[in-house]
Amino acid sequence: MTTITDGTATTTPALVLSNVQEAEARTLAHVTLNGAAPDVTLRPVGTRAGAHRLFYLERADAQAAYTMHRQGSVFTLTDPGDPFNGMSYVVQGGRLTIEELVEYGRWIVTVPYAEVTP
Repeated sequence: MTTITDGTATTTPALVLSNVQEAEARTLAHVTLNGAAPDVTLRPVGTRAGAHRLFYLERADAQAAYTMHRQGSVFTLTDPGDPFNGMSYVVQGGRLTIEELVEYGRWIVTVPYAEVTP
């Protein structure tokens, strides 16, 4: 079960429909003047960024998650079933949205994020 907290409030989505993740490759290859193989500066890949799509069964739970993410906080996502997805993040880039799946009476909160060091 995935949980998200800001240290005060906590939300537990029924599902994380997609956890889009990308990380910037930061290694540099420098072309040399003599045409030989490039000089390479190795750097680790950057932190993750993307969007969490959080699925809720109840409007009140989705609204609470949306409201929680509107605050300027650092959030901690934990998922004991998939520890790779655990992270601390801030809302950054894109748009924070809440969407009703009218035909099903369910809700999706989309949270654009950038991973941060806690």
